[in-house]
Amino acid sequence: MKVTATDTSNGLRGNSERSSSYYTADNRERIARKNMMQRRRRTVVFGTVLSAAMLSVILVSSISFSSKARGDHELYKCYTSVEIMPGDSLWSIADGYSTAGYYDRLDYIDEIKTVNHILGDDIQAGEYLVLPYYTVNNN
Repeated sequence: MKVTATDTSNGLRGNSERSSSYYTADNRERIARKNMMQRRRRTVVFGTVLSAAMLSVILVSSISFSSKARGDHELYKCYTSVEIMPGDSLWSIADGYSTAGYYDRLDYIDEIKTVNHILGDDIQAGEYLVLPYYTVNNN
């Protein structure tokens, strides 16, 4: 038999059997899981947005820092050819020819190796190397 009335315990109108059985243990568990998943989604979205914002700030600050460090000077990359003398190494050549524009000596050595298609660290006296360097143009 169907009884239609207002259920005062939960404010629902309709079949009293259905409204009282709506909050069974299975349904409460399902609702709890659904709420937990929604919280997880919100946390993931918030974390993603926060990470993107932090990455943007880092990127913008690094760009502005590098432009301030350069100031009114423009660097132009040039190349020269140098004969390797007995006793020369990539390290000694880097010490003698590295200019502003390179992060450190290893950065300069890596560029020498790339430009000259050198795989290892061995160079031979009498050979020639193309060496990059930077010149500064004051505005």
